[in-house]
Amino acid sequence: MSQLVEGRARPMGRVFVSLLVAILAVGALRADLPTDVEVYVADSRARPGKIYQVGLAPYPQTRFERRAGGISALAVGPDGWFYFVDANDRFIFRTDGREEYEVHRHSTYIRDLAFDSAGRLYFSEATGAGGDGTIYRLSVDRSESRVYRHVPLREVEGFWSGNFAFESSGRLVVSSGNRRPAGVFRMQGRRFVRRYGHDRSIKGFSILGSGDLIFADFRHRLFRLEDFETRSLVYEDDRFEWLSDVAVSRPPSDSRCTIRGRLTGGDELLPLTLVYAKGPDLSWRHVEGVRPASNGTYVLSGLPAGRYWVLTDIRADTGADWEPDFRRIDCRGTVTGIDFVLR
Repeated sequence: MSQLVEGRARPMGRVFVSLLVAILAVGALRADLPTDVEVYVADSRARPGKIYQVGLAPYPQTRFERRAGGISALAVGPDGWFYFVDANDRFIFRTDGREEYEVHRHSTYIRDLAFDSAGRLYFSEATGAGGDGTIYRLSVDRSESRVYRHVPLREVEGFWSGNFAFESSGRLVVSSGNRRPAGVFRMQGRRFVRRYGHDRSIKGFSILGSGDLIFADFRHRLFRLEDFETRSLVYEDDRFEWLSDVAVSRPPSDSRCTIRGRLTGGDELLPLTLVYAKGPDLSWRHVEGVRPASNGTYVLSGLPAGRYWVLTDIRADTGADWEPDFRRIDCRGTVTGIDFVLR
């Protein structure tokens, strides 16, 4: 088979090969991420802001997209929800992957946020070289914040853009942020001590269970730092412009799970409706669908454990007027109460 190009016959096989090379050229140039965690990133240049998962496919997978505004820093909470901020705004938001909800409102810009091993939420305010920074801890109901620790510029080489995280022991670690060269500073006693230097930016970062850091370089690369000494490139994708943060989450450990729920309302729609679970780990590699019982109850069982989208669907050929619904859940063991109202 051939294609006419500028008056000459060109074999379609060559066209296909050229197209494939072009597609691969804009894909992830390198991906050597940890396999025991899910890795999420934010690109502060993206508008509207998005949360991406990387490492599952040759391209970033969008897990959440805002209607307006950016996302410069993110964390995965103990409830499995994403928490995020826009560094040019004063709000903390959370999302289940569908809608965003305000968690806390500060008096000035919030630069970063992180959870400690006890599940407590912290955030930072900083002005680069303009003055000392501050890390706050939120109350349990997240209505109030109190100063947790100040970050003196004299202890972090004169610049801090607000990036921080906690080791599993609770020890605080901060990085310079969007400056070159940059450093990583670890709390020792009552002061920060420089543990690592890099000729690129060290923007947002997360700390693995091993104690290794994964950090973004405020361009399109992720690096792994072992023992504050050995640096290795673990991800690179030039589709990103300003990778500003990276968050990790360990997937559920249970091998199988069951989802139970009930559909109510819209009795005429019930016989036409199916309930699907797509996952695990939001990759949609496993799709399971069931028709609810006459009383609206449904059971999805034998699913590989992980995070799922659970959604209602209806046959397109019915012509029925209805509103689809879906939600994101962590599926481990038996999860109940995943109910939907048919409209």
